[in-house]
Amino acid sequence: MREGKTQSLLILIGIAVGVAVLVFLTALVSGLQNNIIHRTLGTQAHIRIEPPQERNIVLPPPRRPRAIAAGEPTRPAPALHQQLAAGA
Repeated sequence: MREGKTQSLLILIGIAVGVAVLVFLTALVSGLQNNIIHRTLGTQAHIRIEPPQERNIVLPPPRRPRAIAAGEPTRPAPALHQQLAAGA
């Protein structure tokens, strides 16, 4: 019976050491991951806001169709007018 108790105690110590090593490595990897993320992303801004560039753009005045600008009545093109007359 005594041999079984010693063997059981060694098994329990081995399991405890294995779990402790697993917890330690998990914490180590998590800490290293957080450190790398902080060092990589923490030094640069994700979004840069810059003032608009000043450009002197001169736009031409808006163009209006000649018929409206000259005050002439608007009428359809001759081909369209013939098609409308033939279809009616």
